[in-house]
Amino acid sequence: MALTLMLDKFEGPLDLLLHLIKQSKIDIYDIPIAKITSQYLDYLHKLQSNALAVAGDYLVMAATLMRIKSKMLLPQLHPETNEDDEFAVDPREDLVAQLLTYQVYKNAAADLSQRAQQRQGYFAKPVSAPDNQQNLELRPGAVKVNDLFNAIQKILSKQQHVKETHFINKINHEKFNVKAQIKLVMTRIKQHHHLRFNQLLNNTNNPEEVVTTFLALLELMKKQQIDCQQSSYHDEIIITEYEGA
Repeated sequence: MALTLMLDKFEGPLDLLLHLIKQSKIDIYDIPIAKITSQYLDYLHKLQSNALAVAGDYLVMAATLMRIKSKMLLPQLHPETNEDDEFAVDPREDLVAQLLTYQVYKNAAADLSQRAQQRQGYFAKPVSAPDNQQNLELRPGAVKVNDLFNAIQKILSKQQHVKETHFINKINHEKFNVKAQIKLVMTRIKQHHHLRFNQLLNNTNNPEEVVTTFLALLELMKKQQIDCQQSSYHDEIIITEYEGA
């Protein structure tokens, strides 16, 4: 078989051996050592004839192949005469193990390289500083997130007195999501112009609804669609539509 390869295309002797094995469609578990050794040596001789230096590790592999070849040419001892003799083990075994291990790492490296190339097609969004609107100071009486959270906790603590059976039945039959609760809150605010916080949750015994409503309020406050006011710590929270909405 003609060899038209250049040594610098390979990362080492194992890489060259793998190429020769695949090129000849050889079973890696049953390498015809005589054939592969001949191809390997022919390739090295061709390089030397072209006045190209051959790296030492390639020459070491050549010596290894010839040693394996010579062992396989020797007559095999019968297993019953000496089972522990080194020739009872296939001399190619270590080489096959090295090739298989190398192939695993080679495939992993190729996969990582492909992922790196794919990653180059993505552009990460840099961390941006909050805009001026997010840094506005709260107006007097404006509710902070902690105040809203405390109000939610009070409602949840009251619901602990509800009977467990009723509580479970409610959960099993009702599902809530933030998007729906946002729509519900905005509809009720537009109808009544303003709402007391407790009005939103007075008629519910479902903690899932309470938490979902809380998340909806946070989202609306973040988008500046509602305004929450509280005159003092013990007063009720009043929810209105944001003036600029």
